[in-house]
Amino acid sequence: MQGVITSFLPVKNYGFIKGEDEKDYFFHFKSFVSGQDRDKIIDQAFVQFEPTATPKGYAAKKCKLIHTQDVITYVVPDKFLTTKSDSFKDWEIIEMGDWIVHGTSRDSPDAAKRDLINNADRVGANALIGIQYYKTTDSETSDSGRGIYTFSVHNYKGRIVTIAKKRFGGDYWYEDLIGLNNRALLEKEK
Repeated sequence: MQGVITSFLPVKNYGFIKGEDEKDYFFHFKSFVSGQDRDKIIDQAFVQFEPTATPKGYAAKKCKLIHTQDVITYVVPDKFLTTKSDSFKDWEIIEMGDWIVHGTSRDSPDAAKRDLINNADRVGANALIGIQYYKTTDSETSDSGRGIYTFSVHNYKGRIVTIAKKRFGGDYWYEDLIGLNNRALLEKEK
Protein backbone atom coordinates (compact mmCIF):
# COMPACT_ATOMS: atom_id res chain seq x y z
CA MET A 1 0.00 0.00 0.00
CA GLN A 2 1.05 3.59 -0.47
CA GLY A 3 0.39 6.68 1.57
CA VAL A 4 1.71 9.96 2.95
CA ILE A 5 3.20 10.74 6.35
CA THR A 6 0.73 13.03 8.09
CA SER A 7 2.73 13.50 11.28
CA PHE A 8 6.11 12.48 12.66
CA LEU A 9 7.53 13.18 16.11
CA PRO A 10 11.34 12.86 15.82
CA VAL A 11 11.75 13.03 19.60
CA LYS A 12 9.53 9.95 20.02
CA ASN A 13 10.60 8.28 16.72
CA TYR A 14 7.04 7.54 15.61
CA GLY A 15 4.27 9.00 13.52
CA PHE A 16 1.27 8.30 11.33
CA ILE A 17 0.71 7.56 7.66
CA LYS A 18 -2.55 8.27 5.82
CA GLY A 19 -2.94 5.24 3.55
CA GLU A 20 -4.50 5.30 0.11
CA ASP A 21 -7.48 3.60 1.78
CA GLU A 22 -7.86 6.78 3.92
CA LYS A 23 -7.01 4.89 7.15
CA ASP A 24 -4.35 6.12 9.58
CA TYR A 25 -1.40 3.79 10.19
CA PHE A 26 1.00 4.08 13.12
CA PHE A 27 4.71 3.64 12.33
CA HIS A 28 7.95 3.65 14.29
CA PHE A 29 11.14 4.81 12.59
CA LYS A 30 12.36 1.20 12.91
CA SER A 31 9.49 0.26 10.56
CA PHE A 32 11.58 1.65 7.69
CA VAL A 33 13.58 -0.98 5.82
CA SER A 34 16.44 1.33 4.86
CA GLY A 35 18.48 3.20 7.42
CA GLN A 36 18.93 5.99 4.86
CA ASP A 37 15.15 6.46 4.72
CA ARG A 38 15.04 7.00 8.48
CA ASP A 39 17.07 10.20 8.08
CA LYS A 40 14.56 11.55 5.52
CA ILE A 41 11.30 10.96 7.40
CA ILE A 42 9.29 14.18 7.31
CA ASP A 43 5.66 15.22 7.20
CA GLN A 44 4.12 14.91 3.72
CA ALA A 45 6.72 12.35 2.54
CA PHE A 46 5.30 9.58 0.37
CA VAL A 47 5.81 5.99 1.52
CA GLN A 48 5.10 2.44 0.50
CA PHE A 49 4.31 0.01 3.33
CA GLU A 50 2.62 -3.21 4.38
CA PRO A 51 -0.58 -2.55 6.32
CA THR A 52 -1.03 -4.54 9.51
CA ALA A 53 -3.91 -4.78 11.98
CA THR A 54 -2.89 -4.77 15.65
CA PRO A 55 -4.94 -4.86 18.86
CA LYS A 56 -4.34 -1.10 19.18
CA GLY A 57 -5.24 -0.22 15.58
CA TYR A 58 -3.53 -0.16 12.20
CA ALA A 59 0.26 -0.19 11.82
CA ALA A 60 2.64 0.23 8.89
CA LYS A 61 5.45 -2.30 8.47
CA LYS A 62 8.33 -2.57 5.97
CA CYS A 63 8.10 1.12 5.06
CA LYS A 64 10.03 2.65 2.14
CA LEU A 65 10.11 6.28 1.02
CA ILE A 66 8.88 6.99 -2.49
CA HIS A 67 10.24 9.87 -4.54
CA THR A 68 7.63 12.55 -5.14
CA GLN A 69 8.19 12.42 -8.89
CA ASP A 70 6.89 8.82 -8.79
CA VAL A 71 3.50 10.04 -7.53
CA ILE A 72 1.68 11.20 -10.62
CA THR A 73 -1.97 11.56 -9.67
CA TYR A 74 -3.62 14.43 -7.84
CA VAL A 75 -6.69 15.37 -5.86
CA VAL A 76 -8.30 18.80 -5.82
CA PRO A 77 -10.12 20.55 -2.96
CA ASP A 78 -13.79 19.73 -2.40
CA LYS A 79 -14.68 23.43 -2.42
CA PHE A 80 -13.33 26.61 -3.96
CA LEU A 81 -10.51 28.05 -1.80
CA THR A 82 -9.36 31.64 -1.35
CA THR A 83 -6.49 33.23 0.53
CA LYS A 84 -5.01 36.66 1.06
CA SER A 85 -1.50 35.20 0.81
CA ASP A 86 0.30 33.87 -2.27
CA SER A 87 0.07 30.18 -1.32
CA PHE A 88 -2.02 27.57 0.47
CA LYS A 89 -0.71 25.61 3.43
CA ASP A 90 -1.63 22.10 2.28
CA TRP A 91 -2.02 22.59 -1.46
CA GLU A 92 0.39 22.91 -4.37
CA ILE A 93 -0.21 25.59 -6.99
CA ILE A 94 -0.24 23.62 -10.24
CA GLU A 95 -0.78 26.63 -12.46
CA MET A 96 -0.90 30.33 -11.72
CA GLY A 97 -3.20 32.24 -14.00
CA ASP A 98 -2.29 35.47 -15.75
CA TRP A 99 -5.70 36.84 -14.86
CA ILE A 100 -6.94 38.94 -11.96
CA VAL A 101 -10.68 38.53 -11.52
CA HIS A 102 -13.04 40.88 -9.74
CA GLY A 103 -16.28 40.55 -7.85
CA THR A 104 -18.59 43.39 -7.00
CA SER A 105 -21.88 44.00 -5.21
CA ARG A 106 -23.95 46.88 -3.91
CA ASP A 107 -25.49 44.57 -1.30
CA SER A 108 -22.65 43.26 0.88
CA PRO A 109 -19.01 42.15 1.02
CA ASP A 110 -20.24 38.53 1.12
CA ALA A 111 -22.15 39.00 -2.12
CA ALA A 112 -19.07 40.59 -3.72
CA LYS A 113 -16.94 37.62 -2.64
CA ARG A 114 -19.50 35.17 -4.08
CA ASP A 115 -19.37 37.12 -7.36
CA LEU A 116 -15.56 36.92 -7.30
CA ILE A 117 -15.61 33.15 -6.78
CA ASN A 118 -18.26 32.67 -9.51
CA ASN A 119 -16.14 34.66 -11.97
CA ALA A 120 -13.03 32.62 -11.14
CA ASP A 121 -14.93 29.33 -11.31
CA ARG A 122 -16.36 30.28 -14.70
CA VAL A 123 -12.85 30.48 -16.19
CA GLY A 124 -11.84 27.12 -14.71
CA ALA A 125 -9.91 28.10 -11.56
CA ASN A 126 -10.42 26.18 -8.33
CA ALA A 127 -8.79 28.77 -6.05
CA LEU A 128 -7.80 32.42 -5.74
CA ILE A 129 -4.65 33.86 -4.17
CA GLY A 130 -3.86 37.39 -3.06
CA ILE A 131 -7.51 38.34 -2.64
CA GLN A 132 -8.16 41.90 -1.56
CA TYR A 133 -11.28 43.69 -0.46
CA TYR A 134 -11.87 47.35 -1.26
CA LYS A 135 -14.82 49.69 -1.20
CA THR A 136 -15.76 52.28 -3.80
CA THR A 137 -18.69 54.63 -4.25
CA ASP A 138 -20.99 55.11 -7.17
CA SER A 139 -24.01 57.26 -7.85
CA GLU A 140 -27.16 57.29 -9.90
CA THR A 141 -30.16 59.52 -10.41
CA SER A 142 -32.82 59.03 -7.76
CA ASP A 143 -36.14 57.42 -8.71
CA SER A 144 -37.83 60.80 -8.54
CA GLY A 145 -35.26 62.26 -10.90
CA ARG A 146 -34.66 65.20 -8.56
CA GLY A 147 -31.30 64.24 -7.12
CA ILE A 148 -28.29 62.00 -7.10
CA TYR A 149 -28.18 58.88 -4.93
CA THR A 150 -24.66 57.90 -3.76
CA PHE A 151 -23.97 54.37 -2.53
CA SER A 152 -21.11 52.07 -1.49
CA VAL A 153 -19.92 49.29 -3.76
CA HIS A 154 -18.14 46.27 -2.25
CA ASN A 155 -15.32 44.82 -4.34
CA TYR A 156 -12.90 41.89 -4.26
CA LYS A 157 -10.08 40.96 -6.57
CA GLY A 158 -7.66 38.05 -6.74
CA ARG A 159 -5.42 35.98 -9.03
CA ILE A 160 -6.83 32.74 -10.44
CA VAL A 161 -4.93 29.51 -9.76
CA THR A 162 -5.35 25.77 -10.05
CA ILE A 163 -4.37 23.91 -6.87
CA ALA A 164 -4.06 20.21 -6.09
CA LYS A 165 -2.00 17.78 -4.06
CA LYS A 166 -0.31 14.56 -5.04
CA ARG A 167 -2.08 11.48 -3.83
CA PHE A 168 -1.87 7.86 -4.76
CA GLY A 169 -5.00 6.85 -6.59
CA GLY A 170 -5.99 10.48 -7.16
CA ASP A 171 -8.69 11.37 -9.69
CA TYR A 172 -6.58 13.73 -11.82
CA TRP A 173 -3.43 13.60 -13.89
CA TYR A 174 -1.18 16.66 -14.12
CA GLU A 175 -2.35 17.20 -17.71
CA ASP A 176 -5.96 17.41 -16.47
CA LEU A 177 -5.07 20.36 -14.24
CA ILE A 178 -3.18 22.64 -16.60
CA GLY A 179 -4.52 25.05 -19.22
CA LEU A 180 -6.04 27.65 -16.92
CA ASN A 181 -4.88 30.63 -18.99
CA ASN A 182 -6.26 29.13 -22.20
CA ARG A 183 -9.63 28.43 -20.55
CA ALA A 184 -9.74 32.00 -19.21
CA LEU A 185 -8.97 33.40 -22.66
CA LEU A 186 -11.72 31.30 -24.27
CA GLU A 187 -14.22 32.46 -21.63
CA LYS A 188 -13.24 36.11 -22.23
CA GLU A 189 -13.83 35.73 -25.97
CA LYS A 190 -17.43 34.51 -25.44
